[in-house]
Amino acid sequence: MSDEEIPIIDLNTVDKKAPTQQSLSEQIKKALLADAHAQRSHRELDKYLSDQKMFPVITQMIESLQDLPDNPFNVMAQRLRNFKATENDSNNVLGKTPEQILQKDSFFSCLNQEIQKQVLSSLEIVTYEPNQVIANKNSSADKAYIITKGSFFVNNIQVTAGHVACQYSLLQQETVHPYEIIAGPLGAETQYLTKENSIKFIYENQLQTLSQGAGYFHQYVKKYFISLTDEEIDLLSQLAQYCSFSPGEYIAKQTQLLNSIYVVLEVFDREKVDEFVSLTTSNKIQELEKHKRDIKENHVLEGMIIGAQGVLIGKEERRDFWCQGVVECLRIDADELKKRNELYVKLGKSLAVE
Repeated sequence: MSDEEIPIIDLNTVDKKAPTQQSLSEQIKKALLADAHAQRSHRELDKYLSDQKMFPVITQMIESLQDLPDNPFNVMAQRLRNFKATENDSNNVLGKTPEQILQKDSFFSCLNQEIQKQVLSSLEIVTYEPNQVIANKNSSADKAYIITKGSFFVNNIQVTAGHVACQYSLLQQETVHPYEIIAGPLGAETQYLTKENSIKFIYENQLQTLSQGAGYFHQYVKKYFISLTDEEIDLLSQLAQYCSFSPGEYIAKQTQLLNSIYVVLEVFDREKVDEFVSLTTSNKIQELEKHKRDIKENHVLEGMIIGAQGVLIGKEERRDFWCQGVVECLRIDADELKKRNELYVKLGKSLAVE
């Protein structure tokens, strides 16, 4: 068509919905805005990747594709796994080592140092492949896992390195996994504690150290011998020796005349193990002191002073004192106490009637 030729337009064939000059302008503006938004998104993505130090990984992935290995995806996944494992090691929430994690975990940090050492010595290492099923829903639960690398998914919630997973497995009664437990996309390296060892450490060993018990001793004695001064209680504590009783033993039986005074510092039974684990697993440690167990007849309870009336005024015990669990006491021998005659006499006078 020459420059002089004028095209003939058939009005019947014109698209009546074709954009006008004004609508084209609006579309151009929209396109520019969309482009600006896309550029901003790209800048934000670049910044995120830079902040996350992901460029080296992406570069490695591209290189692995260019190398055309037999299975490029596996190569990329392995490189990403190695990189993220290093990143996780430097960004753990509670610590890098099991020891550091235990010291900050809400449950294990409540145990005394001796028990923590025993826990650490009993841990066993196990690793899991990416996305490996660790436990099925409703399967038996008997291990708590200290995650040192990678992560777990518990009910679609990611538990990362530096945390403890599945603490409910330490409960004494038979426990099942309420959810499926799966290793994260990078796999997981863990050290686990079995229920059997957990109960052994907590049940058979003292939860409270003797130094902590000394504070309870002062509190319990002051309440029982109301007229004693702090100095006299300190003197009494110097005569005391640590002792413990196993579950099922009797500290005293009805009508028995004891030759020692027993100040009960701690009663630690299997029921209390379950309470302790369940409460701390829920991050409700403060509820431990408020939580009251049913008081059963003849059970030995924390804070009791047993044998005082027999040693001081020759009175037989009026009831049995049976140990439901491990019982920790400080024992004051009658003969040693009588050598401190002034204190012995004052104790008899200040004896509170039960």
